[in-house]
Amino acid sequence: MGRWRLLLSPVAVAVTVTALLPASTAPLPAPSLGRGDLVPAAAAACVDVLVVGVDGNGEGSGTTPGATVGRIAKRLTAKARANGRTTAVQRVAMATPGPERMVRSRRLPTLRALTTNGVRAWRQPVGTGERATRALLDQHLAACPQQQVVLVGYAQGAAVVHRVTQVLASQRRLTNVSGAVLVSDPFRTKRSVAGAPLGNPAAGTASAGVVTKVLRSYGDVPRATPTFDVVSVCHRGDLVCNPNKTVAADALRLARGYSTSRGTRAMVQAAERMWQRTALWPISTSSRVSVQADAAFSERLTVSGGSPTTPAARWAATSLPDGVRLSADGVLSGRLRTPGTYQVDFTVAGASPATPARQASLVITVEAESGGRSAGGMTTCEVRTDGSAWCWGRNDFGQVGDGTTTLRTRPTRVVGDGWARIDTGGGSTCGVKTDGSLWCWGLNNFGQLGGSDKKRASQPRRVGSDTNWRSVSASWTHACATRTDGSLWCWGQNLHGQLGIGKTSSRSDGPLQVVGSRRWAEVSAGEWHTCGVAASGAALCWGNNAFGQVGDGTTALRVKPALVAGGRTYTRIETSWARTCAIAIGGQAWCWGDNTNGELGNGTRADSSAPVGVAGGRSWVALALTNHATCATEVDGQVFCWGDNRYGQLGRASVGQALAPVATGLTSTGAEVAGGWYHFCGGGTCWGANDSGQWGTGTTSGAAMPSEPAPPWGKITRLTDAQVRDWAPRRIARTAIAKRPAVSNTAIVGKDGRRGFAFDLMTFNVLGSQHTSPSGARPAFAPGRVRSEWGKTIVERRGASLVGLSEPQPDQINQFNVATRGAWTFFPGNTQGYDAAPQSVMWKDSVWQYVWADTAQMPFMRKSRPQPVVRLRHRATGREIYMINAHLSPGNMQADRDKGLAIIVELVKLLKGDNLPVIVTGDLNEHALAFRKIACGTWLDAAIGGRSSGGACELPKGMRVDWIFGGRGSFSRTVIDTSSRVRRTTDHAVVSSRFSVQ
Repeated sequence: MGRWRLLLSPVAVAVTVTALLPASTAPLPAPSLGRGDLVPAAAAACVDVLVVGVDGNGEGSGTTPGATVGRIAKRLTAKARANGRTTAVQRVAMATPGPERMVRSRRLPTLRALTTNGVRAWRQPVGTGERATRALLDQHLAACPQQQVVLVGYAQGAAVVHRVTQVLASQRRLTNVSGAVLVSDPFRTKRSVAGAPLGNPAAGTASAGVVTKVLRSYGDVPRATPTFDVVSVCHRGDLVCNPNKTVAADALRLARGYSTSRGTRAMVQAAERMWQRTALWPISTSSRVSVQADAAFSERLTVSGGSPTTPAARWAATSLPDGVRLSADGVLSGRLRTPGTYQVDFTVAGASPATPARQASLVITVEAESGGRSAGGMTTCEVRTDGSAWCWGRNDFGQVGDGTTTLRTRPTRVVGDGWARIDTGGGSTCGVKTDGSLWCWGLNNFGQLGGSDKKRASQPRRVGSDTNWRSVSASWTHACATRTDGSLWCWGQNLHGQLGIGKTSSRSDGPLQVVGSRRWAEVSAGEWHTCGVAASGAALCWGNNAFGQVGDGTTALRVKPALVAGGRTYTRIETSWARTCAIAIGGQAWCWGDNTNGELGNGTRADSSAPVGVAGGRSWVALALTNHATCATEVDGQVFCWGDNRYGQLGRASVGQALAPVATGLTSTGAEVAGGWYHFCGGGTCWGANDSGQWGTGTTSGAAMPSEPAPPWGKITRLTDAQVRDWAPRRIARTAIAKRPAVSNTAIVGKDGRRGFAFDLMTFNVLGSQHTSPSGARPAFAPGRVRSEWGKTIVERRGASLVGLSEPQPDQINQFNVATRGAWTFFPGNTQGYDAAPQSVMWKDSVWQYVWADTAQMPFMRKSRPQPVVRLRHRATGREIYMINAHLSPGNMQADRDKGLAIIVELVKLLKGDNLPVIVTGDLNEHALAFRKIACGTWLDAAIGGRSSGGACELPKGMRVDWIFGGRGSFSRTVIDTSSRVRRTTDHAVVSSRFSVQ
């Protein structure tokens, strides 16, 4: 996560095979199809293999081939895609009668049952089909001269294909046609050059088709060549391709039997034979090469298919950057001095037998000499040109790698030398050395350090003994790395399938290979998902997909690589917690996933499960992502950002939030830029959050907590554990509210007489950060720092102005305050010590004014804690309310909960006399009992319903442990939210409702 490698302007130097031409600057090409990664729905695109299907015997309709042709086409295209070819199937629309049209009786032998007029009528569509097929081929071969074509015909369709191959052969236009499959060909001739047909059993070579036998012969199919073949499929006794003495009824069944189990073996053999011929056309599988600046390189290009004997293919360059060579046997070599991207254009052709040359291209990515800069979480790292590695910022797990766990506000040298790459996920850091070895350090609760243990390391420790590692990407809970052979390996947490191994699991015991045989150019480990760019340029993602961050058009969990929708070819990809962005060839940026703050850059706040284009039409060379903002750089180094700006993530831009790119006033020319959770670094500077010294400037200044006035409530009531144990619930309740001020008439009836008002409120167990720490009970959740930001979004989306919090730790109170820009007040918050914070109430200052607050001490975990009771004034109306928020003991501590509920009931009863609305919220850790005690035992109603009046006590449906009760008002719009946004933030539902007071 977090790496942003700078790409400079591509400088392409055109070169012929034998002579250099003057240098020229050329843009990268428009997006193209990735080999083996796209299956177009129609044949409009220039795919590698086009299967043209012509049905017969009444099969097929519209654009969908019938069962017989479809069976061959499906197997053939599956083989082609598995071997790196893009494919399409095009049906020639042709209505045909069934074979029954040719016979006068099913009981007679076939030859006696046939009628001349019947055969003519059955054959009648062939002429029309031939013209349509030739027109379709003319269109496709003109538009896509490098496209390979396979013809498949059945019955009348086989007759069409029979004739079309004859015409193409006479015109010497079979160059792009690798072959034809004729199933039940009525034009079959005796001793055809196609050889013995396939069948079950097969017809004899001396037999002929029904049209040839009854009407006339149209001649044989063309002879096979080294690159063209015809496969005939014909069951013995088939009425269409082998009419004989078989009873007509049986002959008709044979004619329709190729798509059934009877025809399975013959159809599979036919498809396999045709694939062997098709595979002779080599397809380049090399679309990207990564090299170091000013370092000699030699890379052998690869193909799928080609000649079965060495060499499989022949290469010829058509355009090369200066200093690069391409040999006839496919070795790309040379030296490029300037970092950036360079395009190589070439042709590739089969060698023996010779096949037509096809145009292809690849991109050479030239990396800076050092491994550049990386940011993750609240830590930043970089590799310098002398091979040293430096990190700074948060270091509580040893992620800085200097042998300590001391916070570092200035760059600190990582133990060891010879570093080529480094990447930090915030909790752990990994790096690759120049000798190809892989090292990791820091947090290890899920095996992030690449081993089977859970022991942390404050300095680099080696992952295995291999020396062929190329690059690495680390996240908070897992990491992934590529090897020089193009394979991709991941390790660490796999609860969301982010390792890409085809299943979920708690963790790995070391690097595991991502499923599939693709070669990978780069990888980016998001927090719960992973994305990579294959050597083909196709983008693929896997893992958690709740916000569409996998980009395949769904929100389904993916445990193995799934193609990003759109079929574009990409050069770069980056991930964050729930978002992905990538740069396509040509410089267009695309993003998908969570868009709460406009992070996708398309001018909206709508999430997207498929790539959406970043607005502005600029050509980008690099991207960096933080949790709620995105930055990108143009070729001249100008940095633009979009999304959230509460921590200054948009640089010098003065906007509060940007839904499309805005200029930051910063440049990154000559240096890499990277994004952590809430900060960016690049061009010799950092911006955004700096609460852990992640800027590296020696301070922790930056986006500080908003200044707060001194709390107006002063000293609050606190009882000892012994008093809570020994005192009766009513005495505890009376003590808690004894200091409340008298209620004025305005507080009851409002300004200028009685005025109704309504507000939205929530009860929200935020899942304390101690639970999600590496040693906590919920370590698989995101850290409290990140979840506080998500919690802020949940509150804002529900429009709540009053929230009862359960479990917030002091750090989460601070983070909520920063996330909401000081717009809320928290009671007790962090003003009364640690025990008071986890039961805080928060209210929006623009809606509510503080009147009075105190706490009621209640049993908690066999001790006691202060629980808030507040009185607030509604600013618009002047009316006042009481709110009680409680968090009662979990588990088997029933006595604690019983007394806590009794204290709440007494508070409600005592406050009734003040004639103000009373609200009760909290995680009460009870279902039915909470309703019976509070709703049925007092004058309050439950927001989720149920009946608690007239002597009845009917439980509501869908009860949770998180409750909202209220009196002197009514509830509406109640929501029990268990959405993906909530589930990643907390292990509770979030209950919200509107409360209306008359």
